[in-house]
Amino acid sequence: MSDKKWRTWEVLGLLFVLAAGNLLHFVYDWTGQSPVVGALAAVNESVWEHMKLLFFPMFLFSVVQLCCLGR
Repeated sequence: MSDKKWRTWEVLGLLFVLAAGNLLHFVYDWTGQSPVVGALAAVNESVWEHMKLLFFPMFLFSVVQLCCLGR
């Protein structure tokens, strides 16, 4: 894969993870404190909850990247 294509995917991934993580920070309150959403979004201000804000968007982007680019 060319360096430009790889760099484009990495920048898009960074922007997606940052944007989705910021949105996930507030989704729990927006949904009326749904327990289903609480499994994916931040419920309080603990370190674990903030790790979820990075893990789930990065996991989703990695799956999309794998589907689009292959191994």
